[in-house]
Amino acid sequence: MSKAREHVSGLYRHMAKRDTRDAEHHLAEAKHHSSLIEHHTKLAKLHSDAGEDEQSDIHSEIAQRHNAEHTRHLGLGEACAADAREMDECAKAADVGDLSKRFNLDDVMPTAATAVIPTDNPMSKIRAVPRIGQPSPVDSHDVPPELERFIKVEEW
Repeated sequence: MSKAREHVSGLYRHMAKRDTRDAEHHLAEAKHHSSLIEHHTKLAKLHSDAGEDEQSDIHSEIAQRHNAEHTRHLGLGEACAADAREMDECAKAADVGDLSKRFNLDDVMPTAATAVIPTDNPMSKIRAVPRIGQPSPVDSHDVPPELERFIKVEEW
């Protein structure tokens, strides 16, 4: 494997590990907020049963805020897990060893440029722009034979 492919594959694997750690962190935070929701909901009920409506309202509000954080962390955890799976797929795609398992690399050979860019493609009409001092390329296909000497570019 080339150094560049090793680097890219390693980078993707590193990013996959980072995203996996982030997903685990967010799921742990969601679990923590879930336990706090349960705790503050119980406290709100206890205060409500005791007739302490102000304290009950405070704990209900705290439980609602923990619920919002729980939902946020669940979403972030799922997004990070999806990113980790994508980075792992990218690492596999960058790994030549894995490619050789999926494809016969001996069959992948360069072909003629006309096989890549058909001659009827507008891109095949692109011509080089010469640098200063360089002889300009001349298309002599459309010039009548009796006028070819006027457009002939001499080699240096």
